[in-house]
Amino acid sequence: RMYNYEMDDWSDLDAFHAVIETGSLAAAARRLKVSHPTIGRRLDALEARLGTPLIVRGASGVTLTEAGAGILDNVRRMSQEADAIHRLAAGLDTGLSGVVTVSSIEGVGTTVLPRLFSELRAEHRDITFNLDISGQAANLARREADIAVRFGGAGAQHSLVAQRIASIGMGFYASPDYLDANGRPNTFDELTGHDVVTSGVGLDPSAFESADGETAQGRVSLQCFSPPGTFLALETGMGIGVVSHWRARARSSLERVLPDVEAKPIEVWLVAHADVKKSARIRIVYDHLAKRFADNARNFREGDPEISERID
Repeated sequence: RMYNYEMDDWSDLDAFHAVIETGSLAAAARRLKVSHPTIGRRLDALEARLGTPLIVRGASGVTLTEAGAGILDNVRRMSQEADAIHRLAAGLDTGLSGVVTVSSIEGVGTTVLPRLFSELRAEHRDITFNLDISGQAANLARREADIAVRFGGAGAQHSLVAQRIASIGMGFYASPDYLDANGRPNTFDELTGHDVVTSGVGLDPSAFESADGETAQGRVSLQCFSPPGTFLALETGMGIGVVSHWRARARSSLERVLPDVEAKPIEVWLVAHADVKKSARIRIVYDHLAKRFADNARNFREGDPEISERID
């Protein structure tokens, strides 16, 4: 059948694309920041206009029908072109007003970034900040964020502008009460058998690992991806954990275990899409974050309480 495409139909095609990319209506709704029923209505409207089902919804997710598979490549190309148009429009923006969305995770995102936004907004009152704290890496090509603060690397998306802005020094810490009751390790091997408070990141969350690659086997007492939860568990005596010197040295309730042994550091990257970074307001935020992290490089690396330029 003949189908006349109109611009108003793009939201329905975008919903279809998001469902296929994410695997479910609920995940697509989160990506597009709309409600679950809205995604369902958009799919129904698209299928009604095309006169054929595009997906089959099941308990385990969604699968494409033959018709859905037939249009998917075209929809993907349309999505890429739409994203490129949005990035180009953002890059042509020379004004210092509007919203800048920064994606990060808990920790740096909740303890550092709001302070840096406040510093910048004292000079640029017309910039509004949107701080997206989640465990998912924002897709910068789709403008899910303008800037991302990422741990471990820049990411694999194309056309990214990225720089490493900090190396966060990590060490082994516990409460004095825990160490009084369970003993203070004097060598790395003596970590073996101790309770572990862990984020669960890595192949073996129960293993202590040094920056040199040494490992010692402990027993997990708590897995927690939230830094506040991790610190509370350590302070209440649940075990030994790997946390940043920067955060731990500010807490008198924690004692460093094996002061001469470093855990693997965490590299922090500042990332934006090359097209979007041409925007004046996005560029000024990007440059400010890069400078202020550089100002505090020693604090992030060592947790030096004497640094005058502290931002935690």
